[in-house]
Amino acid sequence: MASRKLRKGLMLVAGAAVVGVVLVVAGIVSRQLFEQPRKTSGLVAPRPRSLAKPRTDDDRFRVAGVQGTVEFLQDQKLYVLQAGDLLSLSDVIRTGPGARVLLRRKGSELEVRENLEIQLQSIADKQAEFSILRGSGDMTATVEDSEAIVKIRSDQTQATNQGPSRWVVARTEAGQVAVAVSAGSVEFAGRGRSVTVKAGSESVARANGAPTDPVQTPEDLLLDVVWPETTETLHTTKVEGKAGATTKVLINGKRVLVDADGRFSADLPLQVGRNAVDVEARDLQGRTKKVSQTITRTPKAPALESAKEDLWAP
Repeated sequence: MASRKLRKGLMLVAGAAVVGVVLVVAGIVSRQLFEQPRKTSGLVAPRPRSLAKPRTDDDRFRVAGVQGTVEFLQDQKLYVLQAGDLLSLSDVIRTGPGARVLLRRKGSELEVRENLEIQLQSIADKQAEFSILRGSGDMTATVEDSEAIVKIRSDQTQATNQGPSRWVVARTEAGQVAVAVSAGSVEFAGRGRSVTVKAGSESVARANGAPTDPVQTPEDLLLDVVWPETTETLHTTKVEGKAGATTKVLINGKRVLVDADGRFSADLPLQVGRNAVDVEARDLQGRTKKVSQTITRTPKAPALESAKEDLWAP
């Protein structure tokens, strides 16, 4: 009996150590990505008045790094977010195309990617709650403090860490919300149902729906593309395929809608000659897969007109 308890205790310690290592590595990567000197393009409006100084730097979320253009709305005025800014409850953050922002407080860290609008709804000594207001994108939460709690709300769903964890919350324009966990575990709740998403698995809540049972994240990233059979003389062509329901798909750099079953399609304009088409997929774990094809549009043959002269004239 004693040996069983000992083995169980060792397994728990080993599991906690693995989660700790993953979170430490994730933190190092985030610092390398964001905390680099950068040039700002100027403010949309003058900087707001100085905010009340917090008791310590750890009392509020601080902007640890910014990539691209990130705006925030404060007192009905729009500003450009800069590294070192402190986040207040009244601020709404908007990330533009290709932009990212890193927020850090005590043992918690959040990376907000492009095309999202978020707001800090509440904050206490060990708890913080964010809301995704609108947009189509994802944000990653990393919690290293065993007592810290981070909640992310979106479209009547809520994701909450259970101890040290690292997870992603993704939202589509249609209101579908997905949660994928890479370390620790997260409670994902909505519409009266709650599931526990553990490391290496993910769950999806369709628009106005409850979270699905968590499933194991596939080892291989799914991306099947159906290319058009012929494009002769066509001004446009349809490219369609299937990916994971939570996968982000871009065709020639433009994001396309992926439905709840993972299907996507897009009509592409074609120029006469060779047209390069790239289809790229990125899942919630950050893995990418890309397939390419060249589609050739042939010019329409000129119409032949009958000769008007009388061929039988002498």
